[in-house]
Amino acid sequence: METRSDTPGDTRHSGIPSTGTPRGRVRVLHVITDLSTGGSQMALWTLLSRIDRDRFDPFVVCLKNGNTPLAEEIRSLYVPVVDLELSSPQRFSRLLRLYRFIHDARPAIVHAWLFHAVFASRLIARMTGVPIVISARRNINLGSPLREKLNRWTAGLDDRVIAVSEAARRIEIGRTGVSAEKVIVIPNGVEVRHRIRSCESGRSGFRSRFGFPSESRVIATAGRLHPSKGIDDFLRAAAIVSRRHPEARFIIAGDGPERAALEQLSIELGLAPRTLFLGNLRNIDLCALLTGIDIFALASREEGMPNAVLEAMATALPVVATAIGGTPEIIEHDVSGLLVPPGDVGALAASIEALLENPAKAAAMAIAARHRVAESFSIETMVRRTQDLYEELLREKFID
Repeated sequence: METRSDTPGDTRHSGIPSTGTPRGRVRVLHVITDLSTGGSQMALWTLLSRIDRDRFDPFVVCLKNGNTPLAEEIRSLYVPVVDLELSSPQRFSRLLRLYRFIHDARPAIVHAWLFHAVFASRLIARMTGVPIVISARRNINLGSPLREKLNRWTAGLDDRVIAVSEAARRIEIGRTGVSAEKVIVIPNGVEVRHRIRSCESGRSGFRSRFGFPSESRVIATAGRLHPSKGIDDFLRAAAIVSRRHPEARFIIAGDGPERAALEQLSIELGLAPRTLFLGNLRNIDLCALLTGIDIFALASREEGMPNAVLEAMATALPVVATAIGGTPEIIEHDVSGLLVPPGDVGALAASIEALLENPAKAAAMAIAARHRVAESFSIETMVRRTQDLYEELLREKFID
């Protein structure tokens, strides 16, 4: 199969090779708002790391922030990354660069991630005659009424919308009015193999590394330090837990605009000696962190499909999480984890305590969690379903 019979035009401004896509390979252009740290960015990297390169020829264009560690990791996969350096992507006059890129690249498929990239790609891909346009719906809330309106006005330009969860799918259909058949669910995928919890000596070493007592029980959360992630609720629950379990220690992995306020809150709650803020997730070996802790907790007020919960479950950790967005689609309550109402600090604390006080139950949930992820949320499943969607749309468009 050849995606376009003609050779791409002048690519001096696009950064892509001018020789075209080799015969039999389908050129897929991924457009993303930026390549900073985030769930969408990591999902893109995961897909690119496993996509069938004999079949698909991927490229990436980001509207801004294309000189990041993640961008370099993508380039190390031999996937070209072009940064359009649009500091204000909402300014239509500056999107001429994206028009030129898509025109020159001549992809068979444009797959867009995050609001600004999705909005711009829908319009420009159709203007340049791209046969297949796909967008990703990964958030429950787009952030403003204006964004919701723009999404609704342009959603009909997509051939498919990939929702990260059934919750995200229902919201997309309800808010845009697109046909249900057009919105499909492909959940996140994580690596499941080669994840083994640390032995007791390894766990002791983990605690020593962070200055925790050897007998401490460690509860961690991870994510961007943003109000939607409910880290303040995690800290308030931690304060309750620490009263009955003085051996408990708490780790917060991630960074963001709320960090200073959250660190101050930990001081006010008397948690500072028991709490560690690790900083940016890109600087953390999350797998190593998860294999050294006892419980993972997520207090989010808003989620599409929390990667951090999948990572914890894949590591065979007992998990407590808020029943929000796509999280209940991952966790079966009281089987593969515990679910609590969002904003209910008391319930969050009680669930953490229940796992601390019943190690046998915690261990059984951890095993069930790992099996759940292996069956339904592996990287292989996510990549296969995405490739199947590409093939389905190529057949629909009669691209040979």
